[in-house]
Amino acid sequence: QRQLAKATNAEGKVDFDLLAELVVSAYADADRDRERMDRSLQLMADELQVANTRLLDAFEIIPEGIVLLSNEGRYLHYNKKFLELYDTASDKIKVGSSFMDSVIVGVERGHYLDAVGHEQEWLADRLAPDFGDERVIEQHLRGDRWVSVRERRTADGGMIGVRVDITDLKRREEALSRRSEQLVEAQRLGKIGDWQWGLDKSDMWWSAQLFDLLGYSPDTFFCTRDEVAAIFIDDGAHRLLEFQSDIIRTQRAGSIDVKLRRGDNSIGDFVIAAKAMQDDKGQIIGLSGTMQDISERKSAEEKLQRLAYHDPLTGLANRALFNRKVNDVLTATKRNQNSAALLLLDLDRFKEVNDSLGHASGDELLGKIAHMISRVVGVKHFLARLGGDEFAVIVTEFSSKAEIAEIAADIIQTVSGTISLERGDTAIGTSIGIAMIPGDGASLVDLQRNADLALYRAKEDG
Repeated sequence: QRQLAKATNAEGKVDFDLLAELVVSAYADADRDRERMDRSLQLMADELQVANTRLLDAFEIIPEGIVLLSNEGRYLHYNKKFLELYDTASDKIKVGSSFMDSVIVGVERGHYLDAVGHEQEWLADRLAPDFGDERVIEQHLRGDRWVSVRERRTADGGMIGVRVDITDLKRREEALSRRSEQLVEAQRLGKIGDWQWGLDKSDMWWSAQLFDLLGYSPDTFFCTRDEVAAIFIDDGAHRLLEFQSDIIRTQRAGSIDVKLRRGDNSIGDFVIAAKAMQDDKGQIIGLSGTMQDISERKSAEEKLQRLAYHDPLTGLANRALFNRKVNDVLTATKRNQNSAALLLLDLDRFKEVNDSLGHASGDELLGKIAHMISRVVGVKHFLARLGGDEFAVIVTEFSSKAEIAEIAADIIQTVSGTISLERGDTAIGTSIGIAMIPGDGASLVDLQRNADLALYRAKEDG
């Protein structure tokens, strides 16, 4: 303005030279401003190009699949990983092409395993336009691959999507699931259930397997202290409390055998295993463990015990158990300074029954003789079959030798009567030799030898 005022005098005349200089100067300033603006724009364009290149490089480097869609549902950009994941429809995945078309082609080509068998329903759900601002789904792709899909709306109405290959994770989950199923099946086959009990809680936690194992319903059986204690037989609940106290005190795992009443009122044998539970500070906060039904094992052990120590024909103790019993009695009499007696029995005329009626009748006779002697000696005294037609009785409770002689006389009288068998009646007798414990022997061998001598003397004397 000052220059214009200077170039124009008061009379209204113009100094064209000065005005020309002014115009030239203005144009020069404008050129310099334009050059500065051009340089700024170029720098911005270069920076945008660098940023775009870096972004595109990042798209290709990251291990996830990335896709950008326009607000019309067309591809704007995607990386190689995205193409790898959807390789069967790669010919349809192009910049500007329809995302919907590529998905439909993928379904037609069997790329989406989770769509097989219900393709239309799957497509309707997958291509639904109104899914909100964001959605996360999982896809099972051809080649047994799994992909986690996360899609989000952009400000312009388009969409950005991320595809994460979770195949390894899925396989680990499936392996873990299989192991869990195998564990459950192993627990079912092994008749095992889990339990937990917190020191600050009055109720226990039982697994579903444990409820099934014991035959109780979680809807009607509540694992309170009193209800659980009520299903233990005899002193089982008391022994369990002592066992749990030992676990807490020693912090060592252990187990205990108990008898429990099942929901159907039957009684079974169970082993309870337990260990202490600790918090982050190492403080004991409760107990956890398992319970296993060992009824079959216990039954098998009892059968083996019977086979090992009992005569299969008569059910009486056999020679092995008899030997153990004599040794136990010898130890007890030595410790308590008391006495016992050993009675050895040998049936008279048994061989005649075998020869005349057969071995089946002989076995029948032995069974009846065993029953008859058992009624005489009762449960107070120990009765065994040593083999053949030999029996033994150990008398531990008596007041005098006369009482022992009376027991022997009762046995002789009982056995000497007529005995009816399937193939006929028979009459036999028995001879008995008696040895006092420990007076007639301080060892099993000595006692048997002296009892045998007495037995043979009795036979000779009739």
